[in-house]
Amino acid sequence: MTSAQIVTKFENMVDDVLDTDFVYQLLNDAKDEVEALGVWLQLLKETSYTVASGYSFTSALGALPTRFALDVRVVEDNSNTEYEKVAFDDRVQKENNSLGYFIDLANSNFYLSGQNHSAKTIYLYYTDYSADLTSATSWVFPSRFHSIIPLKMAELYYAADA
Repeated sequence: MTSAQIVTKFENMVDDVLDTDFVYQLLNDAKDEVEALGVWLQLLKETSYTVASGYSFTSALGALPTRFALDVRVVEDNSNTEYEKVAFDDRVQKENNSLGYFIDLANSNFYLSGQNHSAKTIYLYYTDYSADLTSATSWVFPSRFHSIIPLKMAELYYAADA
């Protein structure tokens, strides 16, 4: 379904025609809520970071990807060793955990915990969120799932219209 078709279905469900700006705000709010419900394979992405020998947890490996939503897993390149997530506020206490990572969401940076790492590549698997929908675009999910959006829009609309 196109976004315009989703809007038409929603307006038929609620038996009302709304301001265009408001209806597309509802559409994108509904889309964002659905995407936030879990780890969707449709939104799963991979990025990599190069670690220099002697790396310490006090320096960021790099910026988080654009539209980063949720980290899923972190793996070291050759050994396929999985890294453990460390809470951002626990990073100093875990400075000796060389198989951990943490994320500074406020500054959009990715770090490894521990000190004196060897040179390697780290892969971050994460979910992103899709771009806002307009009348000319379609949601990135397969079309068989598009019908959930007008239902979620109706739920949001009834709360706003009450």
